[in-house]
Amino acid sequence: VLKFVGSLLVSALILAVMTSSMKILHIHGVDETTENGETFGDSYGSPSEMAEDSNPSAPHVVMITLDDVGMNDVGYLSIDLPEVTPFINSLAARGVKLMNYYGQSLCTPARNTLMTGRFPHRTGFSSIDDSIEIDAYSNYSLPIGIKLMPAFFKTEGYATYAVGKWNLGHCNVAYLPTSRGFDFFLGYASPGISYYAHDTDVHAYYTWDSQTYTLFDLMETSSTGGVKDADIFVKRAGVYSDEIFMNKALGHISQHTGVSAQPFFMWVALQAAHDDSGWTVPRSMYHEVSNNMVSNVSNLNLTSRRGSLAGAMSTTDVIVHRIYDALENLDGDYVLVMQSDNGADTCGSNIAGSNLPYRGSKMSFFEGGVKVFAFIYSSTNSFDSIRGYKYFGLMHHVDWIATFLAAIGSSQVLGSTFDSENHWDNVLKASVPDGGSSQSTGNHTTRAIVFALGTYEYTTALSIHSTLFYSIRQGNYKIMHQLNNASWFCLDKEYASDVCLNAGTESNFLFDLASDPYEHVNLYYDVQFTSVREKLHGMALKLHSEQSFTPTHEYSSATSEDAYRAFNESGGYVAPWGCEVQ
Repeated sequence: VLKFVGSLLVSALILAVMTSSMKILHIHGVDETTENGETFGDSYGSPSEMAEDSNPSAPHVVMITLDDVGMNDVGYLSIDLPEVTPFINSLAARGVKLMNYYGQSLCTPARNTLMTGRFPHRTGFSSIDDSIEIDAYSNYSLPIGIKLMPAFFKTEGYATYAVGKWNLGHCNVAYLPTSRGFDFFLGYASPGISYYAHDTDVHAYYTWDSQTYTLFDLMETSSTGGVKDADIFVKRAGVYSDEIFMNKALGHISQHTGVSAQPFFMWVALQAAHDDSGWTVPRSMYHEVSNNMVSNVSNLNLTSRRGSLAGAMSTTDVIVHRIYDALENLDGDYVLVMQSDNGADTCGSNIAGSNLPYRGSKMSFFEGGVKVFAFIYSSTNSFDSIRGYKYFGLMHHVDWIATFLAAIGSSQVLGSTFDSENHWDNVLKASVPDGGSSQSTGNHTTRAIVFALGTYEYTTALSIHSTLFYSIRQGNYKIMHQLNNASWFCLDKEYASDVCLNAGTESNFLFDLASDPYEHVNLYYDVQFTSVREKLHGMALKLHSEQSFTPTHEYSSATSEDAYRAFNESGGYVAPWGCEVQ
């Protein structure tokens, strides 16, 4: 493993030299850049300059979202890598583990539910495939009339920051994070970028004056200063993406010292362990990561892609530790949440995650695609009596808005168009000691979780047909109607990308997750469960009729001259091009 890590370090240094000479842009000289690519002396103001009426005693809130990290990729849940994340393991052990927690099957819908508190069919992001994933050329976002998570914190006087992956729309300035409630944003807009060169992983080129250029994706914006000049990002070429985001996060946190400091909300949306090119151990974390790999992973016979996953998670562990240390240095209390956006990509060509023992992969609606790790850690006194506990309430990404508002003592009331439910009180009162009985799912609600709901068209020799598809969990039952099949994926194999969504033709499923959590027994055609199936089908029809939102714009236009012009004017980086706003 040491040889493996060392070779990755060499690759990173070579890549850094290559990317630093990719192109030369005029640097305005307003920023001083450190060795690791972080900028100081920003022209953007401090949080105090934008503070509304705030309550200094309110806790800071940090949400760390990992990308495509499966249930078997985090140490404390892992079969094969139990010690790959020693600090995250210890943090979860001192917090409350969320044992029935769900995300979505794909990145953009997952982030949509986190930020809106709505299931994806309400915002136009429900699909059976990745056609609704926002890429560099996508001309659609969340409708601007929808209030996003950071805006609720702004109402309470919080400073708000986002670093890392946005992936929720950027074609118009109105869609950028700093137009949706965040004070500052540093990150990327597309599904993924190479870890060091920062070129996009989808539609990686643009054309201008009959020539084709590589398209890069990093931007920095402010709610008061607009989009920062893209020229500064050539300075960061060759620097590990998540290190850039970590350093910006640490800089923001350091501005909130003192007992009267303004509280802040921060979304740290890390890139790891998304299946992007160029992953290697960053130089500044080499010793910490290699020591962990040698101590805890060296005796494991991992495939190459699984080894890259282990290294990426070990690096993430170091990043989380540094963010935790910065929070501990503050005078005020804080709440820290960690989760993955969706299940692991078990067929990644660079990094291979694992969802075992659960069935399926990212882009499927089996448990492996949507059930993800999550835990809450808090420095508040209210958590002292439940440290090390587990919470079995049925919870989803959509629930964080209501849960966070309760955690900070807000009186804001969410309307009927929100699906978000408050779990804070139940976490404090209904969590059980590790090893305690879950008593089924410990549900406090009959609210259904709607992973997917919509229609798609298909053509026969005679006509065009429209078919309803859906994936819904209510209580212990989960139904999947007209959706792709998937299987279980072994740790000792490396799979081609098409294998993850090619596991047979069966498309209708019903599972009792209390007795069959790994989805081995399909009850859909069992006559004993006809009433359950019909009840859930009726629910799907009703929700589709009453709640589904159909966008008025196409999702993407990969030949947009306006986008080409904007990218060229930004020095080859993804930038808004003034698309029509919805």
